[in-house]
Amino acid sequence: MIAGSSVRRKNVMTPIVMANGSSVSLFIKFLLFLSLLASVRAQSLANSFFTEPDTYAGFTSRVNQKGFDLLAEYLKQRVSKFMQFGEVTYNVSLPLTPSVSLRIIAQRIDAFDASNFRSALKPLVGREIHWQGTNLKTTIRSVYRIISAGGEVTGTVPITFDKMSIDMGLLSGINSDGHLKTDMNKCKITVGDLIFAFSPNDAQLLQNYMPFIQRSIRENVDQLLCPSFHTEIVPVVSNRLLNTPMSSALFDHYFINYGLIGPIKYNADSVELQHRGNVFGILRQGRTRLNDFRLPFRSAPLTSVSDSKHMVTFQMSNYTIASLLYWMDQYRKFDYEISQSSVNDSNIAGYLRTECPTGEICAGTLFPALSTRFASGAVNIKTHTVSFPHVRLDNGKVVVIVDSRIDAFVQQSDKNRRFLTATMLAEVTLSNLAFKDYKLTGKLTIDSFKISDVISLVDGIDEGSLEFLINALNELLIAEDMATKLKDGIKLPIIFDFQQTGSEIKAEKDRLTIGADYCFDESCTKIEKNQDANADYYDVVQGADGH
Repeated sequence: MIAGSSVRRKNVMTPIVMANGSSVSLFIKFLLFLSLLASVRAQSLANSFFTEPDTYAGFTSRVNQKGFDLLAEYLKQRVSKFMQFGEVTYNVSLPLTPSVSLRIIAQRIDAFDASNFRSALKPLVGREIHWQGTNLKTTIRSVYRIISAGGEVTGTVPITFDKMSIDMGLLSGINSDGHLKTDMNKCKITVGDLIFAFSPNDAQLLQNYMPFIQRSIRENVDQLLCPSFHTEIVPVVSNRLLNTPMSSALFDHYFINYGLIGPIKYNADSVELQHRGNVFGILRQGRTRLNDFRLPFRSAPLTSVSDSKHMVTFQMSNYTIASLLYWMDQYRKFDYEISQSSVNDSNIAGYLRTECPTGEICAGTLFPALSTRFASGAVNIKTHTVSFPHVRLDNGKVVVIVDSRIDAFVQQSDKNRRFLTATMLAEVTLSNLAFKDYKLTGKLTIDSFKISDVISLVDGIDEGSLEFLINALNELLIAEDMATKLKDGIKLPIIFDFQQTGSEIKAEKDRLTIGADYCFDESCTKIEKNQDANADYYDVVQGADGH
């Protein structure tokens, strides 16, 4: 067997050692093909674990025209600042005639007139985001060099670009680092008036070349100015708009998947993203995340509704919330143990005794049969879910249904005996919803519960008495813990990176809609002054009917 293996290795290696360059190249291409095939299969495998290709979005995010208007105003200020305090750089050679060339080098910005400058940003349906700066007037002092067979003429000249318009196409995509970012797709600049302020001597010397200089600068103005606008504008757009990773950590064990299930949608009045939107748990024992991503339920369709009221809108189905609760349940966040060892409060722990001195209250005094049957013991109660929590969104409410089993034991010195089993169906509401800095927070509260299927070895403990006991434990212990489970919030992608001014949350049929507005600099100051008296400005929560 060893000899056979050796022969096979030799036969495989022989073509590489003996082959010519063409064979080696072909072999390398074959290896690259296998590597690419493995990569494609791995990506396909990963996608199949995330969700089926034709499934619906867990949540959608949208930036509308109001958001683009705010970013356009920000870009206007950005252009004004770099025109006043920055620089425009170009160093190009342009042909004037077959035998004469012009070399022109930007030196500094002499003047910039922002009085008529306008900035507009809007999506073009099915294509891209389009930024246009119009009525821009700037004077750039430049070094010029006219080179011909007869010699060289060198000097400096202020060039005024007046009634200038910049048109820039911007496209978003996923970078190699897994972030969604925006970059320039095209840039086109047109100039109304082009004025060269040559000195009198230079103007007389170059008068025969002036028509050629005018034409050459006009035809190549993109080459001169687009690189500077790309440097100044594109990073701002890319950082402020749709710059988000494809996932974000939640709590200690979970992250929410922002991965897109389709291309970015460029609508007439908005840019829309459809996210996978399922939340995953990271299992510590797993070396790969793939096996941890399967969920036992599917997302439901989200109806895309245009929202012209808010700059940013999220529509979240119950799929995203339910998948988070599913993984919380996997980590037993909805299981409880109430015993003398698990309760930190000694007074509450005392209530669990089956016997206590006269005048005190404990489990044994509430249920005398418990004291008779299990003397000198301590009650411990355990609940565990029998299925993952189910979420219902409807009519202004977020309701979570938790189906659990209750087991009650008495710990005595030599044994721990179960004396009761039951089922409990609890209705938990998610209230106090707030959205701030792309984090959705809320408070889980047990609204009601129903005890059934009670099997008890102790007389006097039935559905009614057990509901009384669970209600008391909820008031003392469970409610506080339940309320803090979502305190760190669900982190949604930062798709529009400005200071938030307000939010609105609406729970409708199978959909949670979150709208938010933003500002920057002076506009924030004005809004803050207007909103000082409104303490609940960030926490406007409405039902489906708007109330």
